[in-house]
Parts: sequence; C-alpha cells; structure tokens
Amino acid sequence: GGVPPSDEVWTVNSMGGVIKHDLLFHMDDCKMQETRPNSNVQRMMGWLRKHPKFFTSKVYDDYPGAMAYPLDEVVKDIGVPYLNGTVAYALAYAIYQKYDGIRLYGADFSYPHIHKAERGRGCVEFLLGIAWARGIKLHLPNNTTLLDMCEPPNIRIYGYDAYALDFDEDESGPVVLREDKDLPDGAYMDELYLQMEKQNAQAMGVT
Repeated sequence: GGVPPSDEVWTVNSMGGVIKHDLLFHMDDCKMQETRPNSNVQRMMGWLRKHPKFFTSKVYDDYPGAMAYPLDEVVKDIGVPYLNGTVAYALAYAIYQKYDGIRLYGADFSYPHIHKAERGRGCVEFLLGIAWARGIKLHLPNNTTLLDMCEPPNIRIYGYDAYALDFDEDESGPVVLREDKDLPDGAYMDELYLQMEKQNAQAMGVT
C-alpha cells in the first residue's frame, strides 16, 4: 500500500522534522515554546528557525519562514470559532482553500478500548462534517478512531440488532448492506452493557 499520491503534504509540529512536507502548522506561540524546558520542543524550535514555510499564531522576526495563520478569514468561512488543536487548524485551512479531497493520517486522538484520550477529536470530526457537506472527498484509514472507522459496521450503525451490516458504495454514495441474523439474547446484552459501564468507571477512577 503506502499513502496514495497527493498534490500537497501538510504536517503539524514535530512531525515536520520526520516527514517530507510542503506546509507545516505550528500554532503554539514560538516565544512561549522557547521557554519550555522540554528537550524535544527545544530541538523543534531550533529547526523551525530555518523552516521555509509554516503557519503559526504570531510571526516573529527570528523565524523567517513563519506566516500568520488567516484566523479571521478561516473562522468566518467555517462559521464557528472552534479550533482547539493544530490538526483542526490544518483541516479548517484545507476547507477554506476549497481542496477537492483530504487524506488524514495519524490524526487519532483516542484509541480503541483505551479510555484516555487527547482533546481535539470532537473538533476534527466536526470539521470533517463541514468538509463532507461541502463536497470535499474524505479519505480516512480503516484503523482510525475518527468517525469510528475502526469499528465494525454494527457499532457504526447503532440499533440494527436483527441484521448483520456491511458497507459498500455506488455512484450515488455509501450503501448499507444488511443480512438477517438471529437477535442477540437480551440477558447477554445487559451483561455486555454492565461490563462497558465497569470499564468506564475504572477508566474514570471510580469503583
């Protein structure tokens, strides 16, 4: 496989030191970042000084490649002042620039069956909805938690207990395929819900 070809490759923060890219987003204030004792952040700030082209929140002279992110224009375009992480800024900029398609890799904020999550998934999924509504094609890997892509069809489409579901696509868009199956036992479902509640309680430190 590998990643299909794209017109442009964008990345965020320290990934700019790892993958070849056309545009970088680093929305944290560079001067604030300079004061952080974290050695990885310090390394990143070193190469950011020489970076040819990156968006950030405030431009400083000693970062010649820095460009001010067009916040006012992007917020007006998406219609909601809601950009709570760097991936969201990149996604919102792609929507504002009216790209035909967006491929999103490595932008997971939560992971299957792990209850600790980074903030930001809600904002990114909200922006994906805006992109889709505007006719921008979305290409997401099957193993991402975004839009529950990694979950089986019967989790992604809730409530159809009497059917085994599958997904396909025709020229008009997605198609939900269904096949009759035996209903699960009610007691089994109650036991399943109980286990999920226990897992959630443990994840929140409640016993």
